Amino acid sequence: MRVLPFRLLFGFVLLLLVGTLAAVFFSRHEWAWAIGILFLSYDAVLLTAITTLAWRGVVRSEAHRTYHVPPPELAVLVPCRNEKSVISACLDALIPQMRTGETIWVIDDGSTDGTVAFLTERYGVVMDGHFGESSILPILRVWSKPSSGKANSLNELIPRCGGEVIVTIDADTVPTWDSLKAIREEFRDPEMAAACGVLIPACRGGFLARAFEYFQRSEYMRAYLWRLAWSRIDAMEMVSGAFGAYRREVVEKVGFFDPASWVEDYELIFRIYREAGDSGKKWRIGVIGTAQAVTDAPATAPLFWRQRSRWFGGFLATLFGNQDMVANPRYGTMGGVLLPAKTIDTLLPFFSAGAQLTFVVLLLDSPRVAYALLGLIAAKLVLDLCLQSLSFFLYARWLRRPVTPGWAFRIISASLLEPFFFQPLRYSGAILGWVALLRNRMTWTPQRTAGTELPDAEQG
Repeated sequence: MRVLPFRLLFGFVLLLLVGTLAAVFFSRHEWAWAIGILFLSYDAVLLTAITTLAWRGVVRSEAHRTYHVPPPELAVLVPCRNEKSVISACLDALIPQMRTGETIWVIDDGSTDGTVAFLTERYGVVMDGHFGESSILPILRVWSKPSSGKANSLNELIPRCGGEVIVTIDADTVPTWDSLKAIREEFRDPEMAAACGVLIPACRGGFLARAFEYFQRSEYMRAYLWRLAWSRIDAMEMVSGAFGAYRREVVEKVGFFDPASWVEDYELIFRIYREAGDSGKKWRIGVIGTAQAVTDAPATAPLFWRQRSRWFGGFLATLFGNQDMVANPRYGTMGGVLLPAKTIDTLLPFFSAGAQLTFVVLLLDSPRVAYALLGLIAAKLVLDLCLQSLSFFLYARWLRRPVTPGWAFRIISASLLEPFFFQPLRYSGAILGWVALLRNRMTWTPQRTAGTELPDAEQG
């Protein structure tokens, strides 16, 4: 395998981490905080470049495109396990958007909370063994099975569910009224292999939950705008399984979802890029701004860390399993641009933690040096504020949402407070992902407590 570029880059970044971290013990000048200076500089360059790409992506998304093919037929798969309290909101939002000949499949993966009985009562589902169909809504079907995990469940149903495009949506996710129409239109492009909608996180609970939602909404806004930016140069690698769409023939060609992966949706996209590069196929991965949905998000620190450790551990495992794609021109800008940046990202949590810890050391041991660095930190905060404000307006323009003062204040203020409150949580979750990967242990439990309801998608 062609793994030398990855190992050289990873080794170089690791040496930078160790060297800049050690500088605090050998220098009495500003460069004692070399790790922080390097971290802030890298983040500033990356944020500026991505925001520029996102700007171009938003402009490009507004261009009218004409495809001389009819919209594809969809099959919507809703995997669930013990989601009785929220699944009706998801289904009620999906059902009016379906066209004749299309189907919604609820995959009940061993629920013990009476999900199937609820579907029978609310939607008139008549079960015949493991399969059922609604007597009042023929588009709605149910497959009840022993628990085998999300990836296995999807893999078993995809060959028999019909549809040119497979839409996967979590039961705790509520799409807007025109999301499926937007997906159909996007997949009229014959080169579109997979695409994600835009998720808006919702946290149910008291003050702490509102705080988590406050920061995660800003984070998700930035993340999806970044996906748009990367898609602008054909290097978008993340299609969230919580609300994603995949061309059937592509999924079948690359071998379906990997049940062994912690992040089966993320890992699948790597295999799509690999197949496209190896075979010369013109496949694209996109993000659809007009397909939006509210999704459940963790509202406590333990649940947040559990989610993020799984995400980051899965990211690490996927990247390490595809080392030969890094800096490989065969895989286009995905291999040549994105994956080298992702290789740097593997150690970014340690740079962040090291920068914070060494700054505290400097405050205690060399306060004059620490105070001299405050100007640099302030300059970075000003840059963040400017770029985050621009990102906010680009995001609103892209999603065709009106800009209200309250919404603008929440998003922009969150970007200012994030480095002090939310960023340590994110990066500590990523470090836990390293721990989980090295221990080869990962568990998943639902992040929503029983009885929690999600808001209407239009309120997101």
